[in-house]
Amino acid sequence: MNKFCTNCGAELHENADFCVKCGVAVRKTNTIQNTASPKQEGKGCGVASLVLGISSLLQGMFSLFIFMCLLIEGEFFYFEEKLIFGFFFLFTPTVLSIIGLPLGISSRNKNKNGINLTGIILNLITLSICVLGFISLFII
Repeated sequence: MNKFCTNCGAELHENADFCVKCGVAVRKTNTIQNTASPKQEGKGCGVASLVLGISSLLQGMFSLFIFMCLLIEGEFFYFEEKLIFGFFFLFTPTVLSIIGLPLGISSRNKNKNGINLTGIILNLITLSICVLGFISLFII
């Protein structure tokens, strides 16, 4: 199949990139497709939500364990001391999960993948553990 220059009409070779007569670049019909994937918006927030979810869950479980050990063994603690210990141990995981949950939700709206959903679930589990811990402060 013969190809012709769109500028001057001269016949072109099969693999020509430029017209030999006028020097105009020849547009190839079989262009190389761009293989770079498009930037995924919200991926950083999803990863941050996942990291905050993991760290807050680990810290929340550890804090709840320590706090419950103090409550079981701490028969000599006053109610105010139990509240101070409880808030001290449960404050950080609560704050981390409160920060991580909106990050996961906002990135879930932009980019639906498992990282965002995992971060959301971990942060919700941590919040429920911390709420149970705060409730146990007033019950025990």
